[in-house]
Amino acid sequence: MNPEKFLLLYSNCLPVKGISRSVVVDTQRSQMFFIDNMLFDLLSEARQKKWGLLLDEYDEESQKVIGDMLDFLEKNDLCFWASDPELFPEIDLEWDAPALITNAIIDWNSRSTHDYPTIFKSLAGLGCRDIQLRFYEEVETDRLLSILYLLEDSYIKSVEFIVRYKDEYTKEFLNALVDEHTKIKTITVHSSPRDDAYRISRSVGVSGMGTIMLVRQEINSSSHCGLVSSDYFTFSTVQTFAEFKSFNSCLNRKVGIDVEGNIKNCPSMDRIFGNINTDRIEDAIDEKFKSLWHINKDQIAVCKVCEFRYVCSDCRAFTKDPRNLFDKPLKCRYDPYKMEWS
Repeated sequence: MNPEKFLLLYSNCLPVKGISRSVVVDTQRSQMFFIDNMLFDLLSEARQKKWGLLLDEYDEESQKVIGDMLDFLEKNDLCFWASDPELFPEIDLEWDAPALITNAIIDWNSRSTHDYPTIFKSLAGLGCRDIQLRFYEEVETDRLLSILYLLEDSYIKSVEFIVRYKDEYTKEFLNALVDEHTKIKTITVHSSPRDDAYRISRSVGVSGMGTIMLVRQEINSSSHCGLVSSDYFTFSTVQTFAEFKSFNSCLNRKVGIDVEGNIKNCPSMDRIFGNINTDRIEDAIDEKFKSLWHINKDQIAVCKVCEFRYVCSDCRAFTKDPRNLFDKPLKCRYDPYKMEWS
C-alpha cells in the first residue's frame, strides 16, 4: 500500500458497476473479476486523490475491508501505483468501424432460393467481414463446398456454419473441412444424436478459428435466436467492449436475410426492408434500418443495472414485453438484483 501514490487499474482492465456488484473486465487476458460496489466507487475517485486521502474518508472497519479488496486487485495483477495519473491516460472507448456492415446472418431452408454470389458480393462491398449461415434442414455437402469456394477470394474473412446433422458429418469429414478451408470460424451441427466437441479454438482474435461442436438441440427456425447466457459473454478486445458500451451488442452494423430472402436487421425480427430477389442489400441500409443499432444496454430495462451489460449479447427480436423495444431480453435468465441465474 502506498498512501502517497495513486491506485490505477491497468488501461485494459475496465470496471463496470451493477446494482448489486461490479466487475473488472480484463480485455487483454479475456477474464472478468467480481468486485464490491464500494471498491468501484473508490476506484472512480482514485485518479483524483492519493490513496491515503481516499482511505481517510472511511472508518477503521471499512478500511480493513478495503485492504482485503486491494489485496485481491494486486494478487490478480489488475492495478498498479502511480505518482502521476496523467502519465497513464484512460483508454479511449469511442467506437467506429470502416464498414457500413460488419457482420451478417443468412438463414436457409429447402424453399430458399438465395443467390450466394450476389449476396457475398454485396456484403463485401459494404465492408462485411464475418457471416453466419444457418441451415434449418439437411443441406447437400456440395452446397456447403460451393459456398466455401465462393468465399476463398472474398473480402469476407470468416464464416460460421450452423447445419443439421447428417451421417456424412463424421469427425474426419468435419476436421478435414476446417483444415482445408481456413475461413471457417465455427461449425455447429444441430439435431445431433449426442453433444460433442471435436476441436475447440480458444485463441483470441483472428486466430480463434476452427471450432467444431455437435449439439442435440434442434434448430429449425429463427425462433431459436436470442439466448442470453454467460457462455456467450465477449470480452476479448477493448474494441468489442467499446462497441457494446455504445451500440447494440447484437444488431450494430448487422444485416440479416431470412429463409424467404427478406432483408432485416436480424432474420428473427418482423420488419422487412426489402428482398434479395428484387432489391439490393445496399439500398436497404437506410436510416430506419440503422436506428436499432443505437439501442445499447444502458437504455434497456434491467440490463442497464446489470454488471454484465458491456460483455453480454442482446436480443431485440424477443423481449419480455413484445410491445416494448427497450424491455429486457426474453431469453435472459439472469437477475442482477439477486446475482443469480435461473
